[in-house]
Amino acid sequence: MNDLVKMTARQVVNLLQTKKVSSLELIDAALERIEDTDGIINALPTICPDRARVHAKNLDTNESANVDQPGYLHGLPLAI
Repeated sequence: MNDLVKMTARQVVNLLQTKKVSSLELIDAALERIEDTDGIINALPTICPDRARVHAKNLDTNESANVDQPGYLHGLPLAI
């Protein structure tokens, strides 16, 4: 299991802000965790890994809106 999924949102946001981890790395860690657990939990009926990776790459390369003033959760994967 990837240690990133064990961290708090604040810890991960700090890693993002200091560029110690990328949005894409977080997406990959989240997808790995989903793959390991969702068969039992069945909490995420729709998963869009390709779209998530494209968005993460855009965030990491500053090709998204509001990069001059990113929000606090900028780059943090969230499941709804």
